[in-house]
Amino acid sequence: MKRIITLFLAVLLLFSLVSCGGDTEGGSSAPDVASNSATPDEPTPADPDDVSMINGTLYAVVAEDEVPTRDFGYEEGKLTPERVAEALSAWTGLNFSITSEFDAEYGTYIITWKSDSSLATGQPPMEQNEEFTFYDAVTLRFFMLNSLCRTIRENIGEYDIYYAVEGGDLNEMELGVDFNPGMAYNRNESPKVLG
Repeated sequence: MKRIITLFLAVLLLFSLVSCGGDTEGGSSAPDVASNSATPDEPTPADPDDVSMINGTLYAVVAEDEVPTRDFGYEEGKLTPERVAEALSAWTGLNFSITSEFDAEYGTYIITWKSDSSLATGQPPMEQNEEFTFYDAVTLRFFMLNSLCRTIRENIGEYDIYYAVEGGDLNEMELGVDFNPGMAYNRNESPKVLG
């Protein structure tokens, strides 16, 4: 009986220490939140003790049947395509540099890829993330287009996504798909479009 009472008190003490979330000597007693072995350069999940933070999910669309995911945190009410792009950049090591505009009349996002983005240059960084290695510009570009489109639609809303590129358009990238500028990317019927 003494063992049960001792065990109960130990669990109660542990629970009260964890729920306090205060600092102790030598560090913080806040719970350690793991997110698929995130490193400081990768997106991390929202702190569960911070009610203004929300968890979202990033989608890395490698192929139709290969879509790794990772949690990321964002401030409540502040999720934008730019925030999604930042989180994808941190996770993949690619430059998802974009601007976005929401068209409330049609319920669509117009995403413009900046000229320094990995999509526009067709070049991955010199040191690629082991998890995401690309050997050609076409594969890299479809990965970026599909990953951003899927992540926006899954986290922000089922909006149509239109893509543009600073100083050009997707058809100039020799992707092997005819992109109609008047059609949303996610509505293109090419088997390469997985957004």
